[in-house]
Order: sequence, then structure tokens, then C-alpha cells
Amino acid sequence: MYPIFARHCFRSISSLNQDLFAANKEYCINEKKAVKMIEDFKIKPSDYKERVDKVISLISTDVDCTRKGIEILQRLVNEVEYLKGANIL
Repeated sequence: MYPIFARHCFRSISSLNQDLFAANKEYCINEKKAVKMIEDFKIKPSDYKERVDKVISLISTDVDCTRKGIEILQRLVNEVEYLKGANIL
């Protein structure tokens, strides 16, 4: 089960990254460094890199840790959706 959750989480993070690159009128040419690059963007959720790093560190075979990671990821998704709805993105 762990690999399935991990893949979905990584794909979700990648999608958030693409949204944030587009919002900041930047091109994502290096997906591996995208999260770090987003830290310098004007439009982004607060503490984006730290929160993404936390999600990645929590996704594991431990159900409770994975649940916490998914909750953090869901909050990030909600924030990006809010930014989109507020026409900030």
C-alpha cells in the first residue's frame, strides 16, 4: 500500500508545483529542484518547502504518519485552490 500512497502524494506535489510556477509566470525546467525554487516566488502558500518536506518525510508504512502527511498535503491543496479562487493564481 505504501508505494501507491507515495506515488499519489508525489504526483499531487508535482501538480501543485506546476500551478505555482504558472501563477508566478515561470517555467519549471527542473522538477527535482522545483520546490526549492518556489521558495523565492511571490505567490505561494506560506512555508511551502518545509511543509512539502514534512509530507515526504511522513509518507511511510506507518499508517498514522502517512495520515498526518496526507492531512498536510490536503491543506496545501486547499491553500493553492484558495489562491486560485481569489484570482491570485
